[in-house]
Amino acid sequence: MDTLVKKYPHILFEGCAAGGNRFDLGILSYFQQIWGSDNSDAISRLTIQEGYSCGYPMSCVTGHVSDCPNHQTLRNTPLNTRFNVAAFTSFGMEVNPLDMSSAETGKLHEYVEVYKRLRHTMQHGDFYRMSDEDNSVKWVVTSKDGAQAVGMVLMKEIKPGIRYENLKFRGLDPDARYHVYNLPMDIDVRTFGSMINQMAPVHIKPGSVMESAVAHFVKMHCEILEENVSGGLLMNAGINLPPAFTGTGYNEHTRVMCDYSSRLYIVEKIEEKLLTDSSLS
Repeated sequence: MDTLVKKYPHILFEGCAAGGNRFDLGILSYFQQIWGSDNSDAISRLTIQEGYSCGYPMSCVTGHVSDCPNHQTLRNTPLNTRFNVAAFTSFGMEVNPLDMSSAETGKLHEYVEVYKRLRHTMQHGDFYRMSDEDNSVKWVVTSKDGAQAVGMVLMKEIKPGIRYENLKFRGLDPDARYHVYNLPMDIDVRTFGSMINQMAPVHIKPGSVMESAVAHFVKMHCEILEENVSGGLLMNAGINLPPAFTGTGYNEHTRVMCDYSSRLYIVEKIEEKLLTDSSLS
């Protein structure tokens, strides 16, 4: 291996060892990144990647957006969750675009561009495990200079009546002002099943051709979170996420999440130091 990497220094080699069976400092002296596990299911990867993060930087762990149903677990996981989880590693894809819809391939293009914007922070920032209860997973990664942070909230099982979630950040400048926003996404109208008839002018039968046609042309947008707040507030109080859907109504401020749904929140510094009374005098 030593001869191989020295002879071809321009090639990025990835260690595998039958699915991450050789993941240690020894193999990292030859390969800059290692395939974490042949289990590419995004939900399984939550514990896999958290475990690796206790001893290794996430830049050396490879994670991919994989097919659904997943080849190891047969689990169906939303495409945005598969991206969100993989984005906290050396991001890649193992899907066949020919087997995907035009909407899905369009989303893949968007996700690649998003990752390019966040890549330096995701691969070289400080990773924080922020989960505060078993049913949700909360991750935060912050750039070394505190200028950018990315947070993820993932819900394993949706429980009715739990409307509010909070996400705190780490590693920011407490005196600086930051712009916080969520990554936008569309919600398939078929998510609501027969409830779509509460808004539709004609009756739409779930599973029908008409429902598929409506889903093709009509997109429901997820909630928008966009605020300018101090780094100190983001670290101490965090951000309160928009209220979750509970079956009583939907608008642009409602957070619609199903099992294994997730959201990505991006934080970017916009002002070095907040104005204070003393600075104005």
